[in-house]
Amino acid sequence: MIHRKWHKRTVRRLLAGVGAGGVLASTGMHACAPAHADAGLSAVQVAYVKMYGATAICPTIDQYHSIPGVIGVVKGVARDGFTAEQAVEIVNAAVATYCAENYPLLTETGNYFRAQDEAKVLA
Repeated sequence: MIHRKWHKRTVRRLLAGVGAGGVLASTGMHACAPAHADAGLSAVQVAYVKMYGATAICPTIDQYHSIPGVIGVVKGVARDGFTAEQAVEIVNAAVATYCAENYPLLTETGNYFRAQDEAKVLA
């Protein structure tokens, strides 16, 4: 198992993208069938979403329905060999495909990290 240390700023920036994924839900991506929720994902990412979206990603977000829960899921996906950005894309696609009811939490997570970045810029 590979363990990575994540700098807070890196996590904030990447998870800000999770909130941007909420826009996809509002444009109808969440209504797509699993085979169509792969826009912009590599074949490996699509396979990962299909394999783990309904069996691991969504149940874990349901169980740990919080911003730290989303962070944990993204980190878990990244530990499977994906970059942090790819992990965010995978979580977005899995939620859009299998548990769209969790998109408000992803949006909240992204907003939280964007607000922290903006506060640092203003400070």
